[in-house]
Amino acid sequence: MSEVALLRGELQRLLERSEKWLVELTADAEDDDLTRQLARDREDLVAMRMRSASSLINVGLLGGFSSGKSFLISGLQGVLEYMQVPTAARKADKYIGLLPSATKPTTACPATVLPVETGTGQDAGGRGLLRARFSGDQDWTDIGSSLGPLVVAAYAMQDPERIEARVRPDHMIRQVAEIEILLSDYRLPAKLYDLPGYGSPIKTHDKVVRDAMAETDCFVYVANATKTLTENELDLIRFLHGHHTHWGKPVIWVLTAIDKAMDLDLDDMPEWQDTLKQNNAYLRENFPLPDGEPDKAFIGAGFVPVSPALEARGRALAAAGNDEAAADCIAESRMDELRNSISDMIEAGAGKRHIAAVAGQAHSVIEPQLRRLRTMLDAERIPVEELATEREHMERRYDDLKEAVDTVRNQLEKNLERRLRIIERGFRQLAPQLHSAMDARIKTMDPRKARQENRLEVLKTQAIHDWLGSQEGADTRWGSERDAFTKDVLIALRGALQATDRVDGLGTAIGIDLDQLITAKPRERRTSTQSVIHRLTALVGTGSSAASAAGVAAGVLSGPALWASMGVAASAAVAYAGFRVRAGKVTSLDLTRQEWIDHLDEAAEQTRDSFLAAADQAGIELIDRSEEILFDRLNELSSSIHVLDTRIAAPDIRNRRNLIERLDPCVAAGDELIDGLVTLIKSD
Repeated sequence: MSEVALLRGELQRLLERSEKWLVELTADAEDDDLTRQLARDREDLVAMRMRSASSLINVGLLGGFSSGKSFLISGLQGVLEYMQVPTAARKADKYIGLLPSATKPTTACPATVLPVETGTGQDAGGRGLLRARFSGDQDWTDIGSSLGPLVVAAYAMQDPERIEARVRPDHMIRQVAEIEILLSDYRLPAKLYDLPGYGSPIKTHDKVVRDAMAETDCFVYVANATKTLTENELDLIRFLHGHHTHWGKPVIWVLTAIDKAMDLDLDDMPEWQDTLKQNNAYLRENFPLPDGEPDKAFIGAGFVPVSPALEARGRALAAAGNDEAAADCIAESRMDELRNSISDMIEAGAGKRHIAAVAGQAHSVIEPQLRRLRTMLDAERIPVEELATEREHMERRYDDLKEAVDTVRNQLEKNLERRLRIIERGFRQLAPQLHSAMDARIKTMDPRKARQENRLEVLKTQAIHDWLGSQEGADTRWGSERDAFTKDVLIALRGALQATDRVDGLGTAIGIDLDQLITAKPRERRTSTQSVIHRLTALVGTGSSAASAAGVAAGVLSGPALWASMGVAASAAVAYAGFRVRAGKVTSLDLTRQEWIDHLDEAAEQTRDSFLAAADQAGIELIDRSEEILFDRLNELSSSIHVLDTRIAAPDIRNRRNLIERLDPCVAAGDELIDGLVTLIKSD
């Protein structure tokens, strides 16, 4: 059994034990509010248990229009259905998948196929449960289970000819931001994003694509075997190359629909093999390293030829009893080879990250309830004659901590701003570095030609990435400043908490694990786009680059908190065609070259703004998390005071000893759960 499978099994056991633990607490709950909270906690754990068994990797599928992404997703999950339909002349092949193919690039909305375990209370069998999120809504709307292809198409396409098939009249006038299909019958524990391509005229779709790009562990670029890659794909693949360069996320290249290119060429080879050869050459020629060698980390072994249709046909043959022909079709489809590649990535790290993330969420559910129990247990153990004195000390500690909360945040925000200014000053080296690396190359190339323009874009992305990771680059500097700031936050937090603790009283530790500060996310995002713009403007001034801060901040805030050092500037450096010089506006080669050279200064400013916005967001999220810990401590102190008041009012409760005897094993069990979850969190 693999390490990931063992970790997943341990997580499942811990989640099941956590659910039982909460059930035991519910039996002793003394008020309705606590009962409702425990019920919500149990629901959260059930959802986590379902997540822990599936979606071990997030896969983003990109590709040109009509490349076969939607068809491939259905094939990967084994829900592509093959049938023969009688026509006037003969029987025609028909394939029914989960997602439709849009007739126009602009009509398709982003779609996700999400594996779920049975027992969720939702009917996700068969063709799955279709859900839609409409523009302007935060929540999902359930549409129905195992719906026909026409209904799914009505929600996946913003097409007047399709939307009449939507299940409710009020849905017809609403724009769909994204759809999701929950699937309990699946072949691959992967969340698959069908991305229509970045740069959609529908801005809601654009944001969904940005968010999905940020969440993905790897990408699958899909090309169709019936046509070779052309210059039309350069923008999208270059965008993918930039994302890979800065984030290091692997790319799997897939040549699909090889069954449609089986005719033999002059060399008696299937046509798809020629397409495969030309596409691999396309990648080597357009995306080399600065020394001219192919970028093997990006290209890998090149395109994997597959056919979801052949596999679906093979399954139909097997169902009809034709085992030999079925085996031939399934082997020729090569779909298992593709699934194995994705499974290898699960074992290589994505699976561990997923398990650690779920364990972290479970930790955030169990720990508050454990702290509540420990507070009650400590209060019950205080001798009656010391209750009044302890009550006075507890109230004083509460007042001191309440006063410290605002002071700690203010000090940390000033500390963060000081460290960001150090990073901002370092970016003054980037523009000269870009000019040194690229000016001479630009003067020897013709940016009006698509392939040469692409070469310059790739060189620019690599030059930015190389500088960021150099000894004097922003990634290196930020790594040092980030670590120092994290220590500052921990010191400030420990100081504020220790000032409210007593070694011999109720305030001991209360189960706060400060190591969780770095990995845990704030329960609410407090970092607004406007606040990022305000701080970014303060750092870089009010010039033209600051005017673009709104767009930079919006892009950063749609993605993850970029707390890791490498990759923090990716949202600027890989903007989809965002830095391109519109060479068609000028006819002179010299003017076009000069426009490119002048543009490098703007590229440096954009990279700086994005880097600072991302670093600011990450720092503020760390401050938010520390503030949450302080507020949690305030709540614990308040609860302790309430418990003491109850003891003082009725010091001779006969059931006191019984309560201690019940609380002791509950606290011990909770400690074991927390220890197990922390071990899984640190396994990543």
